[in-house]
Amino acid sequence: MPDLKEKEDIEIDAKAEEEAKRKAEEQAKAEEEAKREAEAVSKSNSGGIDTSGADRDCGDFSTQAEAQAFMEASGPSDPHRLDGNDNDGLACESLP
Repeated sequence: MPDLKEKEDIEIDAKAEEEAKRKAEEQAKAEEEAKREAEAVSKSNSGGIDTSGADRDCGDFSTQAEAQAFMEASGPSDPHRLDGNDNDGLACESLP
């Protein structure tokens, strides 16, 4: 049977584990909130179009207008390379 000192050590260990778990949960919540805020900023800075996430190409769009709006919302550098090689400012010209 554990003596008083062993019981105290067990209680201290259990409290430390609970505290570590609580801190990890708080950190995960904070990271999730930061991600949501970054996505909201991205949307507000791009006219409501979510430009965060995976690389997009012309096959991801139904129309040239949709691709054009996305390209313009993504910023002036055309990070998704939707303008092709001609750099005429028109995205996915082969789309309807």
